[in-house]
Amino acid sequence: MAKIIFKVKPNIVAALFPNYIRWVWRFFCATIIVMIVLRFQSIVDYNEIWLASVLFPGIFVLSFFHVKHKIIRYHRTTYYFYENRFVSEFDLIIKRRQSIPYNQIRKLKHEQKLWQRAFHVADIRVMYQDEEGREDFILRAVKNPEDVEHKFYNLMKKQYHK
Repeated sequence: MAKIIFKVKPNIVAALFPNYIRWVWRFFCATIIVMIVLRFQSIVDYNEIWLASVLFPGIFVLSFFHVKHKIIRYHRTTYYFYENRFVSEFDLIIKRRQSIPYNQIRKLKHEQKLWQRAFHVADIRVMYQDEEGREDFILRAVKNPEDVEHKFYNLMKKQYHK
């Protein structure tokens, strides 16, 4: 059994924050439009404060349910670094593993969006070449990405110099 050198889990909050905010904004705009249409069409006689107190909390709940599958995916994903390979593992009902030997990895690319800087996370794109051709794999929302990338390169260097 190979020894795990280190493992990394995605930062769920940093990975989902922009998606959640985007869906809150969409539901908020839809709610405002519905309130305006109802008011001008006089379809329903309602109190705006009562309707807003019902609809606006619903916005946050609906937004949460929209991103729940991503929460599960990020929560159940772990990246393992062994001496000779990198493994991504997703474990829910079935266990899905993707293994990439270090000698197939051609390049690592550090991608950090503006909102990721606030959370001190980044995506690390692993560019590798397997038997079928060139592929990319992305480690999503990695905390301390410079440190992880440095460790990743050191493991790759050790494998290349064997």
